[in-house]
Amino acid sequence: MLKKIVILLFILISINLNAKDMSKYDKYVNFEYGFGSNKLYLFITPGCSHCDKLIKKIKLFPELNTYKFFLIPMNHIGNSNDKVKSILSEKKKDRFEKLLVSERIQYKNYKGNDTKEILETIKRNKIIFESNNGKYVPYILNKNGNSINTYGSEFSNYSNIF
Repeated sequence: MLKKIVILLFILISINLNAKDMSKYDKYVNFEYGFGSNKLYLFITPGCSHCDKLIKKIKLFPELNTYKFFLIPMNHIGNSNDKVKSILSEKKKDRFEKLLVSERIQYKNYKGNDTKEILETIKRNKIIFESNNGKYVPYILNKNGNSINTYGSEFSNYSNIF
């Protein structure tokens, strides 16, 4: 237990929670998509209907932004923990495509290898999400750490994204 607390404290200190420059999280990004000059940081839960709609729209416009993804399991979204583990077990270059099809795949009783790295990544993602005032998904931040969305809004409201 003490070891877990020390690791958690180390993570909190290393990500300097008060800074607003989101680039400090770049080394923790689960994967990226797109090649635009503007960077957006997305906290997504596989299986979330709002997230799925956003992801499909992002696929259509890779030139507009560079999307930096963090996967967050949410308890109220069925099998999201297993989906996150399954996607994180893929190579980084394959994760976006796996995320695209995650709504159609059943991940009941994920039997993958819960490596220490995957479990620490999920824990770190939650810390980054919560330390940036994340409560719901999809949660989108610009490079300055400002939220540019509200939970459940229609994506036509994201005029600064698409």
